[in-house]
Amino acid sequence: MRVKIKIQRLDESKERDVIDEYKGSIILNIRQSGDIDRTEALGFIRAIPNITTIRREKEIATSESTYTGEFLIRIVLKHGQSLKKYVETVLKPKIRMIDGVSLQSVGGLEKVN
Repeated sequence: MRVKIKIQRLDESKERDVIDEYKGSIILNIRQSGDIDRTEALGFIRAIPNITTIRREKEIATSESTYTGEFLIRIVLKHGQSLKKYVETVLKPKIRMIDGVSLQSVGGLEKVN
């Protein structure tokens, strides 16, 4: 008895048609005293669904109690999914739930692919 197995590989060009990737920046205030540090705050943000990357771009201000910085963010959504709806219903509320992190702005989100 012979068994035939057909293996299909996902073509990268087809994969690009399935997702939309966006990049832009967010400005955050992160409390420097207390239970959270900058690395932990970024880890919590990276854990938000559809966030693939967050990294510090530039420091805006620093005091003993607060760090304010601009961060590069990358988001991957299913093709056709509304970026605006994602930002308003997922990204902003999830960031606001992180104790010690204050979202100042989300801007410049542009489609990469």
